[in-house]
Amino acid sequence: MYTRVRELREQKGISQLSLGLRVGCSQNTISKIEKGEVDPRAGILLEMARYFGVSVDYLLGVSNIKTYMELNMGAGKQSAIGLIYREKFDRLSLESQKVVGQVIDRLDEMEKKL
Repeated sequence: MYTRVRELREQKGISQLSLGLRVGCSQNTISKIEKGEVDPRAGILLEMARYFGVSVDYLLGVSNIKTYMELNMGAGKQSAIGLIYREKFDRLSLESQKVVGQVIDRLDEMEKKL
């Protein structure tokens, strides 16, 4: 797992400190995770997965499929428009991703009432 966290962080071009701030832990904790000295708490693991746009299974090394979208693409389930929106979503900050999620949840609730 530790190599995947480091690789994803480096791909994003962010420091350990920046990642720690985004996922709710210290730079020291990120360093220890990347060295394999500690395993992240579940909450931090989930925040990392959201931030990097990957599955928890990928972070843990359980799967080589980075995202559920890739899994769906293998099954022919991902639309072209879904890919476009996913790419845009992945570029958003974690805070903006949370807002988008809240908007989608609200729209889903409204659709169910129609």
